[in-house]
Amino acid sequence: MRPPPGRSLRRAAVGLGIVYALGLLAWLHPDPAGAPLLVQAFTDPGAWWPIAWQATVLVGAVAVYRASGSTVPAGAIVLPTLVGTVVILGVVAYGTCIGTQSPFWTPLAWTTGLFLGSVENPFDGVRCTDHMPMSLQAARIAALAAVTVLGQRAVLVLFADAFDRLRVALSTRRVVVIGADELTAPYVRTVARASGTGRTLVLVGVADFDTRALAASIGARSVALDVDDPAAIRALVLRRGSVAAVGVHVLGADPSRNTRIVHDVRAALTGAPRLTTQTPGRLVVRFDDPWQAEDWRRRHLAIDEQGWLTDAVSAVELSAHATLRLVETTQAHTVVVSGCSPFSVALLAAVTQRGRELALRGDGGRRATPAVYLVGSGARALRDHLTAHLARYGPPEPGSEVFLDERPDSAGRRRELMGDGSGTALVLGGESGPTGLAGAALLAATHPEWTIIAWDSQARGVSDLPVMGGLHLAGPTMEAGPDRPLDSWEWFGRQVHRSYLDQRLAGPGDAGLQEWADLSPFTQESNIRQVACALSQVSGLGWTWTATSAGQEPALPADVLSPDQVEGLAAAEHRSWCEHHREHGWRPGAVKDRERRRHPSLRPWEELDEGDRSRAREGVCGTLRLLGRLGYRVARPGAAPEPDLGPWRTFERHGAVQAERLEEPAAWTTSGGDHMQGAPGDWMVTDAAGTRRSVASGVFEAGHRARPDGTWDRLGIVRARRVARPQRLLTLEGPATARPGDWVVLGQRGEQWPVTDEAFRLGYRPMPDPGVARPGRPLRGGS
Repeated sequence: MRPPPGRSLRRAAVGLGIVYALGLLAWLHPDPAGAPLLVQAFTDPGAWWPIAWQATVLVGAVAVYRASGSTVPAGAIVLPTLVGTVVILGVVAYGTCIGTQSPFWTPLAWTTGLFLGSVENPFDGVRCTDHMPMSLQAARIAALAAVTVLGQRAVLVLFADAFDRLRVALSTRRVVVIGADELTAPYVRTVARASGTGRTLVLVGVADFDTRALAASIGARSVALDVDDPAAIRALVLRRGSVAAVGVHVLGADPSRNTRIVHDVRAALTGAPRLTTQTPGRLVVRFDDPWQAEDWRRRHLAIDEQGWLTDAVSAVELSAHATLRLVETTQAHTVVVSGCSPFSVALLAAVTQRGRELALRGDGGRRATPAVYLVGSGARALRDHLTAHLARYGPPEPGSEVFLDERPDSAGRRRELMGDGSGTALVLGGESGPTGLAGAALLAATHPEWTIIAWDSQARGVSDLPVMGGLHLAGPTMEAGPDRPLDSWEWFGRQVHRSYLDQRLAGPGDAGLQEWADLSPFTQESNIRQVACALSQVSGLGWTWTATSAGQEPALPADVLSPDQVEGLAAAEHRSWCEHHREHGWRPGAVKDRERRRHPSLRPWEELDEGDRSRAREGVCGTLRLLGRLGYRVARPGAAPEPDLGPWRTFERHGAVQAERLEEPAAWTTSGGDHMQGAPGDWMVTDAAGTRRSVASGVFEAGHRARPDGTWDRLGIVRARRVARPQRLLTLEGPATARPGDWVVLGQRGEQWPVTDEAFRLGYRPMPDPGVARPGRPLRGGS
């Protein structure tokens, strides 16, 4: 196996340095006149350039070593660099003045004395020059510096804890990690990279883990304290009564203890002013059980009273996402899951989430989600977990298919499902027995051509290479992977930015038209801020992001707000946007200028023109539609279902329409009398009833297929319900009203529109509603 490029570069730098030093020493000559010119220059009392040359060589070597990605602390590199400088300058300077003494050991012994303050002076004008060479003077200074650095390092080692505590006490921007250990070390390194400059990373380890080595490798501070003491937690997050922490990550393995620590953190934050930024802090808590982790996220989907964003991280969920990535690399289109465990539950949740993510990119993305078969004795229990998860947290996009097969889990049945192993992966999520490691090893031995992924609680992460046959082990991990965000809020921000790119909302040359990894931290944080603001404002209107009432069906977030409420949300979003820009040095200006940080919209909401207000309203509605497409729903706690709204049901679109693409804006009127506007690039559609309407570009292509006669087939599955009272909707073309008896249709991208009962019966036919998977039928949903 080839070593990493960085390691090869470091080896090359060290090797060249050794060759260079040995070459100089090999040229030593007891007679100054007989030495090479380069060596003679080192003994010249007035020659300064050998010193500059030596310094350039050594500084270049150190720069190459650091550029190779080495995590060795700077002090550990400076000390050997100074020692090497002393040895080379001293030995070469002394080497021509030794007379009949040993040509190597004598100059080496004299050079060693420089570190002890002893300077040998053979420069008597007989054996060599009568003045001390300038290079030797530089060696004396370098020796003094090396001794000083060594003493400093010794003091730091002896009093490391005291120095770290002092650095933490003086810091005003802290990222605190509580519960760092061997399992969470990859996550801690990711936090260190994401923290950037100007922040102090503070590590608090567990009892049997020494955090000092980890802290030294990432430039963090390690402190030891009792995290069960509220006073110790208060000292971690506050400085002189003000909030100094900008992030807190509680990563212990005990969820109950983590909850108590979070309670103490919130108590410390309550009422305390902030020292620096007003950007929301991050409070991340570890819950390995996928149910506990998701429940924690949904209960904290807003900026809390202390101005913080809360999230959960799970070693089991991260392992499930890594397993799904492995399945995708094998190009498997079918996954057979056997064994009910938290890992299996997390894997099903990862598949449905992946389906939502891919659905944002069109029909092709939905087809990329593998179908899942639940088999064996634990299939029904696993199905019940999935059904409850979908009922509480929203249905998957069409294309996330899960099949239930309760037939006995025999060898013949597995061979029937797996075939020759191509395009299919078997996931064994049990802790023991046929669905555990013993059963996995037996299957890998008898069917080496199968791709098998088995849960092993002792493993760390998901192995890319099989351990035997086609068997891969999956264990808990806190390593997110290259394509996974650090937390859910970054995931939200990525989805907002992806939608932004897909719709090309930025102008030509706009810096926003870049992939997420290429965006500046300011722009990334603005995307996250946009989602957090929308979630918080909707919660402030009395809605919750979890269906907490039995029998109450959650609704899409964009489907419950009145125009006045949308106006209020848009104004709040604009205020948040202005605060974010001003905090980063932006000021009002006549035109937008990124270099000078000027923007014409940095004004109060009341001073904006209608164009700016309209864009703000559409931005809020777009964010809420995106949340709906990602499976997020709202409900009023304790509220009963509205009697004048029918239940959501599943329908299939059918029939043919005529359509032409608009080259200029076109106005049209709905059956309810609302005036709508189609934009250039949209499609003007005429259905069988003669009704004309515009359909946004992208939405039309996803829901229609061209026919040879020039008409278009209507495709796709939607959700719809009938209304018994007027209902105001936010469609892609503008506000519209559904009259009593009309239908409200919800598309696959979260868009909604009203349809008269007559037109609905002509263009939509009912389908069996999702809910319970039956043998041979998928458990699937469409929003």
